[in-house]
Amino acid sequence: MNRFSNIKSDFLTKKDKSKKGMIDEQIKETVELINTMPDFFTTSSCSGRVILFVPGMKKTEFKTLFSSHESLSITAKNIIIKSIHPDISLRFEPLIIHIRCRTIEHTASLMRSCQKDGGLKKTSIISHGRKIILEIRSTDYLEMPIKTSGDLVIDPRKYSAIKKCVQNKFNKNKKRIKRLNSALISAIESASQR
Repeated sequence: MNRFSNIKSDFLTKKDKSKKGMIDEQIKETVELINTMPDFFTTSSCSGRVILFVPGMKKTEFKTLFSSHESLSITAKNIIIKSIHPDISLRFEPLIIHIRCRTIEHTASLMRSCQKDGGLKKTSIISHGRKIILEIRSTDYLEMPIKTSGDLVIDPRKYSAIKKCVQNKFNKNKKRIKRLNSALISAIESASQR
């Protein structure tokens, strides 16, 4: 086995370090497809999620009040109404996958497949030094304030409209995952014919 294959094998046998401790069910097939390809392996992934959070001083600093990989729920509505926090925001984060790649040529080939055939135009190389990392990312990001300085920005009776908007984002995201899986299967098939 060569160096990349050893690194891949070591990485994929380690315990999942995410908070959840496992791959999101909605993206499991995608991750498995990528990891079957000899020149790639996933280093992190998220199938997409909605969160309610208390913003911090910096964009990366926030306190999560609610998180789901499926939809907004009545729990989220209750958090919005009953929370003692003066500021609450809602964010929908779409599909994101980080992939370590063997060479820049392999990376470019997979990137083209994801962008063109997978419809994920924001796919890009985010590291190309010692480690080459490709980021597959969808575009359906949404962030909005729900409560500012203790005042609700949105009437609680309009919660169903927000819920519908978020559900539409999840539905689009599922379609993108399906399209990405088809693109990955095509890439695997064409690589095996070489």
